[in-house]
Amino acid sequence: MMLALTLLEQTEVEYDGRDVTGWPAQTETGIKLGTVTQMMIDTELDVVTVLRVNDALMIPVNKVTLGDGVVIAHHLRHLVR
Repeated sequence: MMLALTLLEQTEVEYDGRDVTGWPAQTETGIKLGTVTQMMIDTELDVVTVLRVNDALMIPVNKVTLGDGVVIAHHLRHLVR
């Protein structure tokens, strides 16, 4: 079962050691996608699996890297035109 971090009582969940909520998100080519609004956690695995951007776009964490204060989404060309 996957729940939004904001719906959980536990507030200190991190992805790669950081809370990226509020960080800007962009593609690897620099196209701005918006701001990370939620970190979605798989409660069975107890790990963050999806980042939600602007309460709309859902990006699996295996498709992102973390830069200096920015989330970089990879292989999303089909979503951004």
